[in-house]
Amino acid sequence: MYATKLMITTSRKWMRSIAAVTFAFLITTTDAQNPAPTTPPAIETTETQDSVTREDLQKQQVIIDRQNDSLRKMELDRLKMEMAVHEREQAITEKKNLYITIGSIVFILVLIATIILNRIRMKRLRQLNSDLADAHHEVELALQVKHKFLNNVSHGMRTPLTSITGFADVLIEGNGTLTHHDTDKIYQLIKDNSLHLEHIINNLIELSTYETKSSLPKNDIVDPIEMTQQLIKEMQPQAHHAVRLTAQCNLPNNYTLRTDQTALKKILTHLLDNALKFTEHGRVELRTSLSGQKIIFSVTDTGTGLSDERQKVLFEPFAETQDNVQTMGVGLSICRSIARLLGGEIRLDTNYLHGCRFIVELPDD
Repeated sequence: MYATKLMITTSRKWMRSIAAVTFAFLITTTDAQNPAPTTPPAIETTETQDSVTREDLQKQQVIIDRQNDSLRKMELDRLKMEMAVHEREQAITEKKNLYITIGSIVFILVLIATIILNRIRMKRLRQLNSDLADAHHEVELALQVKHKFLNNVSHGMRTPLTSITGFADVLIEGNGTLTHHDTDKIYQLIKDNSLHLEHIINNLIELSTYETKSSLPKNDIVDPIEMTQQLIKEMQPQAHHAVRLTAQCNLPNNYTLRTDQTALKKILTHLLDNALKFTEHGRVELRTSLSGQKIIFSVTDTGTGLSDERQKVLFEPFAETQDNVQTMGVGLSICRSIARLLGGEIRLDTNYLHGCRFIVELPDD
């Protein structure tokens, strides 16, 4: 830019110099062609002088025209040069503006992208913090449940162990003073409590086994009518003499169910065992029916029933109520785990008020 302006300034000075030299040359030529006469000849006439003057004027006019043409040409060249410089400056300015515009757009896009990425990161961070808080809360709940479960298990196991220890002390301290009948009775109590303790331990192992699985294989083709009748025959010896144990099946003929037969029998056996244990008179009924795409097994009794407080913790292992009365151990927890592994559910019918009614719903595969 500076070099271009310097060139224009130099050209202007050069043109002025040429014009000054040309003008001086014209004056010199005119003076040389028309020297001042010292003594004009007497013979020159007025016509001759006029002819010379016209010729000089014509020559001067030609020279002036040529100079004007040169000046116009130089001025035109100067204008062209100035226009070229202006156009170049304008192009440079436009290019600068274009670069500035592109740079501004890129900067704005980068800024927007940065803001969006930061918002995404913050959202993910908040989500991670929320998930972490939820996981921490779940861990705390799991620890509380574990602590409660261990306390309940300890209480459930402590009862038979205390009985065994106490009766063993009686045998040791009362050696020689106990009758044979008393000794046999104590031995039987120790055996019963040992079997009860073994039953608790086996149930704990079984519950842990089922809770670690995600599903059970349904490889058995089961006839529900035949299975329920067989269960009634097996459980009949446990029923009180004043209790009527029956089975009722509302199923189509030749109906079969694809399931895990061992797991299903375990659920129904435990429900029947509980019903017979807490029913001293009346009836215990095992009913089977279909409802939509589900097969329904229900065990109904006319026993003592359950309080509202016990119903809330019914399926929790070794749950205790506020009066420190232990409920039904882990049996119902095992039943619930098995039912869910088979794709179903187990629940207590709270609308039934004449005892207890447990309902097992399984998919009709």
